[in-house]
Amino acid sequence: MRSAQRLVAFCVHRRAYKQLHGFCMRTVTTNVPQFGSIRKEWHSYMEKLHNYPLLQHVAANVATFFTEPNETDLHFPRNFHEYYQLDVLLGEGAYGSVFRVIPKLHKKRDSVDFELDLAVKIIPKKRIVHFKDYITLHQEVHMMALLSGTLNVVHLFGAYEDNDAVYLVLEHCLGGDVASVLKQSDAVGCTLPSEVQIATFMTDIFHVVWQCHLLEILHGDLKLDNFLFATPFTSGAKYFPFLKLTDFGGACFLRNGDTHSGLRGTPLYTAPEVLTSSHSLPADLWSCGVILHWLLSGNYPFTGPLLDDAIVYQEVDLTTQIWSHRSAEAKELLYRLLEKDPTKRMTALEALHHPWLTKYKILHKNEGMSSLNGTMVQRLQFYRSLNRLQQAVFLELSHFVPIELREDVVVLFTEYATTKTMEAQIGIRELVYCFEQSGYTLTLGEVKACLNRLDLNSDGYLSLDEFCTAFLDWAFIQKYEPTQWKSIVDQVYKKLDRDSDGFLSLLDLSELHPFKVSSGRDHSSKSDLERCFRLVDTENKGWITLQEFEGLLHVHDNNLHHYPRRIVHCV
Repeated sequence: MRSAQRLVAFCVHRRAYKQLHGFCMRTVTTNVPQFGSIRKEWHSYMEKLHNYPLLQHVAANVATFFTEPNETDLHFPRNFHEYYQLDVLLGEGAYGSVFRVIPKLHKKRDSVDFELDLAVKIIPKKRIVHFKDYITLHQEVHMMALLSGTLNVVHLFGAYEDNDAVYLVLEHCLGGDVASVLKQSDAVGCTLPSEVQIATFMTDIFHVVWQCHLLEILHGDLKLDNFLFATPFTSGAKYFPFLKLTDFGGACFLRNGDTHSGLRGTPLYTAPEVLTSSHSLPADLWSCGVILHWLLSGNYPFTGPLLDDAIVYQEVDLTTQIWSHRSAEAKELLYRLLEKDPTKRMTALEALHHPWLTKYKILHKNEGMSSLNGTMVQRLQFYRSLNRLQQAVFLELSHFVPIELREDVVVLFTEYATTKTMEAQIGIRELVYCFEQSGYTLTLGEVKACLNRLDLNSDGYLSLDEFCTAFLDWAFIQKYEPTQWKSIVDQVYKKLDRDSDGFLSLLDLSELHPFKVSSGRDHSSKSDLERCFRLVDTENKGWITLQEFEGLLHVHDNNLHHYPRRIVHCV
């Protein structure tokens, strides 16, 4: 204790340790509880280093090292065992263990046949040795929550902790990781995947990388081992399972064009700039190139005892016999991904538009028969990408949309809704059946995650209004029915402006249904509404204008283009 006091006194009196603008622990630990990795009786001493962030960071590392695991607090719920029961062990690694987990059903409407297939990643707290370990773990959870709008990331259902470990409850992808599955197929004499299959896989990969990069997330460890098949895959299967990205333990945020220095990821997938200088988002695209090279040839582009030198100086060789059976378009894409100059390397968005990928987009089942013109799952993913304020306002807008502009969605709802109560509604059972019969492929875990996100009043069911809010084509209404759209927005604005002062305050918006009804969920909290409000009220006026309100609701007419359709792939 005395040593901590002396350290504080030293820092306060030494002018050499003025605040450094280039380094601030508070910016490093965005969205991370401060000092959670340090025993509570030391927090006051850490606070005294507030104006000396460099030393505060050093002290945090030292204090974390001497903090017992049971004293570490990530501020996660501590009731994991109340809701889940561990089942069979699925795997072990340096990070910890993965078990299949069984939910303890509390609600009578749940049934065994609709029981979610879940897994839990158990991370011992004794692994949190340095303050960076604490940040990384918290950041992994934060990133997976941010990416909950995409179906190509393993869905995180919740994060828990107790005195000994952290528990990440995830959807269980039954198909296993891509590397193991394909290597096992090769071992039993199966041929390499066809270009149709590979293009399908790479579309999923590029899509999730594009979404990560939009959020300024560098995954840092893209490899086949970190992509899972949502459902079992066999090389001769008619339909293709979808890929899901996992393991954000090595990921980081790169805000405003920042770069990262230091080695990261798996050596065989490492980009040249990672070995020689600082690196940024293009490093992920190099890893995509390594993945594509392996899928096309069964080999890595660079190997050997001098691997680092080979990656930095050697050119990729596509002249061997095996490459004679691959198309020129596939090889051209590979060359552009394995470009050693990161400034010339193609982006994920450019890759998604590459001719080799786009020519296979027609290979889908039920393309013309799927509900909502094949865009149902795309609309869902767009809706899930909206913040809670936007979703709440769109819910209000849906009340004013005339029937002729939403009849296709209403008809779809009536086909699958249950009428067991006085109000028609769709629950998990009906939603699963709706997607299946409409020609879409989603796992039960994905459907459950969708229901949780769409269910604004938290009753476990979707009402007609909630269903319409998620599946209406808002971009179409805005573009092709501008007069009608303007009328709808004006009506809702006027309704929300309860004091008729011509502006919308935080108090006005707090009457919106998801924020008014307290359900104990994060999205209904006051802090979430305030955060969303600040994104609109950029001048901190305390109110928003009609023009700002319209901007909050603007939807680009090509907003669905980059979301996967999730119609069954076939050869």
